[in-house]
Amino acid sequence: MSKTCKTVENLRDKVREKSTQVKRKQSKIEETNMSKTCKTVENLRDKVREKSTQVKRKQSKIEETPKQLKKVESSPENVQNSMTGHNIDRNRKKTQRSRKKGRII
Repeated sequence: MSKTCKTVENLRDKVREKSTQVKRKQSKIEETNMSKTCKTVENLRDKVREKSTQVKRKQSKIEETPKQLKKVESSPENVQNSMTGHNIDRNRKKTQRSRKKGRII
């Protein structure tokens, strides 16, 4: 009986050791997984920060640059055409064509 008791105790000890080893491995795996997810989350946060700063820079550039209006230079040809009404007739013809084609009601 004493031999069997000793072997049973030895087996129990071995089982305890194995179970602790398995628990340690599981905890290590969980730690590595957590560290990986934490790293990916940190990387994503960094990317979001970079994008937000880029957007802010673009917005500030847009606000800084004043809207430049194109200046129409009045050449003598434009003045003559406007005086003769050439442009007005041209625009009338365009609208008539587009009405015929059904573009303008």
